[in-house]
Amino acid sequence: MLDLAVALKSQGAAVAISAPQKSQLHEQCKSHEIKFVAIEKKGQIDLRAIRHLTRLLRTRKVDIIHAHNGRTQLSAAIAVTLARRGKIVFTQHFITPFHTQLDGLKARFYRAVHSTLSRKTERIVAISNAVQQSMNERYPVSKGKVVVVHNGINDPQSSTREDSKSVRAHFEVPEKAPLFACAARLEQEKEISVLIEAFSLVLKNHPEAQLRIAGEGVLEAELKQQIEKLKIGGNVRLVGFLKDVLSFFAASDAVVLPAPAEPFGLVFIEAMALEKPVIACRGGAAPEIINDGETGVLVTPSSAKEMAKAIESFIEQPERAKALGKKGRERFVSDFTRERMAQKTADIYREIWSSKA
Repeated sequence: MLDLAVALKSQGAAVAISAPQKSQLHEQCKSHEIKFVAIEKKGQIDLRAIRHLTRLLRTRKVDIIHAHNGRTQLSAAIAVTLARRGKIVFTQHFITPFHTQLDGLKARFYRAVHSTLSRKTERIVAISNAVQQSMNERYPVSKGKVVVVHNGINDPQSSTREDSKSVRAHFEVPEKAPLFACAARLEQEKEISVLIEAFSLVLKNHPEAQLRIAGEGVLEAELKQQIEKLKIGGNVRLVGFLKDVLSFFAASDAVVLPAPAEPFGLVFIEAMALEKPVIACRGGAAPEIINDGETGVLVTPSSAKEMAKAIESFIEQPERAKALGKKGRERFVSDFTRERMAQKTADIYREIWSSKA
């Protein structure tokens, strides 16, 4: 949201971000001089938020509300109905949102609500073709409304990062050891256990290789036990949550994400922007972002053996790995900057507003 707002502002849009007052996003808006509208969260149907949004629409301080989750989409839909003006854009960030895992009466209720919201929403932005396909399968009413706008980020090469030598020293990585980085939530759907298993296979042929996994989650203790059981703690470590993931990636030789079906995968484009080759699974949005054999390597989901083989290929062919990284950087510049994301989003805003009733 912040990257989108900053880039929209630079392109001349009058943009504001709405979120709770005490939030990290509020502090970030201050530093980027983005207008901030404080709306607190309270319940699935947030009456205070609805009143606030309705007032903004009626006083013409806001014309388009761009919602980023189901609850804010619901508040926006009610506000637009009450104000009798305004348009809604909604970004879907997941292939399988939480409500799709429900069954029985709850499932039917949520399907009815989301179908209604889809009709009230002018455009639904899917962050990948994989997300778009999933949405069209769930809600046929949305067909034609669902458009793909890939995520974009600020070019990390323009930001200040910690010295790579210092980062490697901090994580106790020998100076010349090949370092592989992973950043993900330690949850079941990320399949970090598959990566750990793959790396145990790599170490049989390359005992100097190192893997550091950044992130937090419910599986932390279980993954530590796996590392201990495999007796690879000298090479594989969980390093917890990192605020500065970009320095972590920049200090590595490659980035690996074992998730079988990412809805997008910001870590892919962060790595590519830093000229780091990527290893990912052939599922979800990864094939849209990574050209297999050109900007990175794709493997079969949940296959530790294939992942190990890909990691070993980067160790044994470092020049090829560097070439993949350079091609990845070119792909990032052409397709995944925040400026490109903002331009495509602004085009959607113009289209729906020019056709207003």
